[in-house]
Amino acid sequence: MHAHFFVRGKRQDVETFFKFLETANFPFNYKNKEGEEKSTVLTGVLRYSLFGTWEYIFPEPFKDVVLTSLRFHEPLNPNTKKMKVLVNYFRKILGLKKAPEFKRDQAIFLPVEEMKNVHIIPLGVKYDEIMTFPNGCTHEAL
Repeated sequence: MHAHFFVRGKRQDVETFFKFLETANFPFNYKNKEGEEKSTVLTGVLRYSLFGTWEYIFPEPFKDVVLTSLRFHEPLNPNTKKMKVLVNYFRKILGLKKAPEFKRDQAIFLPVEEMKNVHIIPLGVKYDEIMTFPNGCTHEAL
């Protein structure tokens, strides 16, 4: 799953936020070519995307944790008609969907003081397909 967002804030605090995102580990389950369930650990991937947006890539089973951490549940700030139009415009040109409903009871550990100076504008999500790869493994195509 891919979460797309804008971020602004004090550069040092934004960079600290990014470092914490890039160190988050997620258990990742897949099936090998014999159909056996296997597990490994993946690190979330943060990448710079189009038009100044950021994209965080992670296994879909952890959408509750990640979307809560990225504050996808909070209202837009500023919560104006212009901001809503802008978010919808970027969602459309980037091919994103609105974030699904998610539980807000868990989050990635993020530094509280630095997060006070980081403002996230959530745009939307992209879903990954489940694929079978040439090596025979079947899993979410991150």
